[in-house]
Amino acid sequence: MNFDDRRVSALRPRPNGVPEWVSAGRLGDHRQAGAYVLLGDPGMGKTTTFERESGKSADGRLLTVRDFLALPPGGGGVESTTLFLDGLDEVRAGANDPRRPFDRLRERLATWGRPRFRLSCRPLEWLGDDDRARLKTLSPDGEVAVLRLEPLDE
Repeated sequence: MNFDDRRVSALRPRPNGVPEWVSAGRLGDHRQAGAYVLLGDPGMGKTTTFERESGKSADGRLLTVRDFLALPPGGGGVESTTLFLDGLDEVRAGANDPRRPFDRLRERLATWGRPRFRLSCRPLEWLGDDDRARLKTLSPDGEVAVLRLEPLDE
């Protein structure tokens, strides 16, 4: 199985206000998005998927969220970079308040000039619509897709 073919579902709103997961094709179909969050349970392949996706992007840069928060802001031309930020759940898991590392991430994205970004997280540490709404202001196109990595198939 080629990881380029990973299927994803997307979280979509419904008229009754309760969102639902709907098929969203392949992850590669979302390469032009300004920003997306990739959710997946432990061992689903989020890191491997980001490694491969960042390698396919001419401007891709793969970083753990922890490293992204610790590194100095990017230099010139960062606005044209696509950041693949892996492991939001890992910085949230050890925090007394899960909003603190998320707010630091948002501050850092603003400092880097609002580049295109992809963020991976386990579903349990993703705080849903609140997180999505706060990320939208930092997305280059004002949108953030929430995608779920589907299990590998034949």
